[in-house]
Amino acid sequence: MDTSGYEPATTTRPEADVIADEKDRATLEELKHLWLTDDDFHAIRAVVLKRVKERQRPV
Repeated sequence: MDTSGYEPATTTRPEADVIADEKDRATLEELKHLWLTDDDFHAIRAVVLKRVKERQRPV
């Protein structure tokens, strides 16, 4: 999964959410280089993407 070039929403978001999103993107990037099975990668990826989406929901 390529997350480069992704810009956060232009609405004001808490800085903690923006930082958490960046950490999650970094985690996904690291996972691409680990010796994980496809199933492991996709399971972890789903959890991380869910966290990102929850933080980006409109308030």
